[in-house]
Amino acid sequence: MDLPDSLSSVKVSQMMGLENIKSKPASNALTGEGLKEGVDWLQGMLSDGCLILMLALL
Repeated sequence: MDLPDSLSSVKVSQMMGLENIKSKPASNALTGEGLKEGVDWLQGMLSDGCLILMLALL
C-alpha cells in the first residue's frame, strides 16, 4: 500500500525520464511476459552505471 501523498507510477516514470530509454526490453507485469529479461536488463544497466548516468543527465 502506498503512502497517502506518494506519487503515481506514471509520475515517477516521467520524473525519471524512463520514456527516453529506448533500448529497454518489453514486458507485461500482468502476464509476467518479459519480466525476467527486464530485471536482467536493469541489473546490467545498474552494474554498468549506465542507468545512473542517464538519470543524472535529466
